[in-house]
Amino acid sequence: VLRFGWERDPEAKVLTEEKFDFVWLDAPCTGFGTLAKLPQISITRGDLAYEEAKKASLLQFVLCEAAYKLLKDSTSSGSRFFYSVCTLTRPETLDLVDRCVTLFQREPLLVQSIWPGQAPAPKAEGFFVTLF
Repeated sequence: VLRFGWERDPEAKVLTEEKFDFVWLDAPCTGFGTLAKLPQISITRGDLAYEEAKKASLLQFVLCEAAYKLLKDSTSSGSRFFYSVCTLTRPETLDLVDRCVTLFQREPLLVQSIWPGQAPAPKAEGFFVTLF
């Protein structure tokens, strides 16, 4: 429903006029929650990892803004926005949630980080979710 550009300045274009009760954005991210499976991520990114996370968060915020507009009633407790990424970097998780709270004027109902090996999914990779 959204089209976006990753390599150039972050932009998102909504491809539908339809509105939804529930929107789930599984955003592109740095993937640092998958280090157990893909250790080369840390090797190839090295010292630039934090800068890359900040750059990714810019696109993620643009996508959150566009995706949130797809809700039938963004002020209603009946419409929900779910955000997920397979990373645990602060710019792509908690900092992004703070920016969304300001933009949406709505507090999240759920903010959860799952670290690799942590219950309730001990064999899962690391990921982060939030529900507005």
